[in-house]
Amino acid sequence: MSDFWRDQGLFQHVKASSNESNRITYSIYVPYIENYNERDKDLLTYRTNPLTYLNIRKSEFDGVYVQNPTDEPVKSYDDILHLEKMGDINRTTASTKMNDISSRSHAPSAPPAPKPFSPSP
Repeated sequence: MSDFWRDQGLFQHVKASSNESNRITYSIYVPYIENYNERDKDLLTYRTNPLTYLNIRKSEFDGVYVQNPTDEPVKSYDDILHLEKMGDINRTTASTKMNDISSRSHAPSAPPAPKPFSPSP
């Protein structure tokens, strides 16, 4: 996930947009999801026994999405890196002939969508 977040322009853009108008503020939330053996797991929650898996849904309004992942609020690039480290602890790993702690899953990341919030007049 780190390579994706190296461009810190998102936070600069949100800050500039917020400064243009006192009436609009943004909140940014980041999920971290693992896909392993065709199942999706929330990496930002503690492991439970038995494991709880997430569901993939499709709607006309939202398109394809993962239902109810943990979305953590972030205010900086460092916050995202911290969440990444937390989530990496929960990733599925196993040893292979080439790598002692090979990741056995996919954990795609997408840019967080800034959610505008406009207070009532």
